[in-house]
Amino acid sequence: ELLDACGAQLKCVSTMSVGVDHIDIEACAKRGVVVGYTPHLLTETTAELALTLTFAACRRVQEGIDAVRSCAWKSGRPEWLLGKDVQGSVVGVVGLGRIGRAHAERISALRPAKILYHARSRKEDFERTCPVESEYCADVADLAAASDIISEHCPSTPETRGMFDAAFFAGVKPGCVFISTGRGNLVDQDALHA
Repeated sequence: ELLDACGAQLKCVSTMSVGVDHIDIEACAKRGVVVGYTPHLLTETTAELALTLTFAACRRVQEGIDAVRSCAWKSGRPEWLLGKDVQGSVVGVVGLGRIGRAHAERISALRPAKILYHARSRKEDFERTCPVESEYCADVADLAAASDIISEHCPSTPETRGMFDAAFFAGVKPGCVFISTGRGNLVDQDALHA
């Protein structure tokens, strides 16, 4: 509808994102409209955001902020809001493309016990260069069951849409931190909150 409304004068559609799943590529091609996107522009930024979210979730930062704002902060409880360490944890990375790999490089500096990864295929070059032990999980359920922290960096494709559903979350370790920088339609929000 939008393409029809723009008419023949529309020559280009561009998005500041890695994915183009929200653009009707076929309809653009039929109209001779060029589609532009930024596949490399956000790699480092998104990997840094994933690390930020990991710290915030592991260290329960938002809970602490909420406690301070509501005057519910309690002193004398040193174990309160300690959260979990990245160091020594098993970190699962789902999607080892540019962003997933950049995130894995960053989080490996924090010395996790191991990085498990799930991708379309095994990445032997990653395993050779990763500074901590790394292991390919052909089945994402195996990664879910073994990880203390899971960070997903997947594109939206017919194979990945709804990938993180009730069955996935049922297999996740209790207390696992789940970080998502992929497309929103990969995660079943109701299953995540259940």
